[in-house]
Amino acid sequence: MEQRTSVHIKLKEGEATNYMDAFIDKFGGKIYENRLIVESAKNGLQFSYYNFIEEFDLLVAQINFPKEIIVERMPDERPDYYHFNMINQGQIKQNYQDSLKYT
Repeated sequence: MEQRTSVHIKLKEGEATNYMDAFIDKFGGKIYENRLIVESAKNGLQFSYYNFIEEFDLLVAQINFPKEIIVERMPDERPDYYHFNMINQGQIKQNYQDSLKYT
């Protein structure tokens, strides 16, 4: 039986493409225009990236992954860049300055 462990991804905050690049580095996959697709027998990750207007990116993800994914975001030069999470199923835990928050 496969042991459930976590996968750690470290990236620089900012544009949605930073997130896609970090997932490509970790999992590989193929890019089709604005989409990243990673598929294997046990998991699947799909990301679609949209830039509606300058400085407003949308990253839509569908993730079926048996392990916990830990994303460590390193600050960039833009403290006014907002990040929002909207979840249909599952859970996101966020740690702000060593204080765990559930969203």
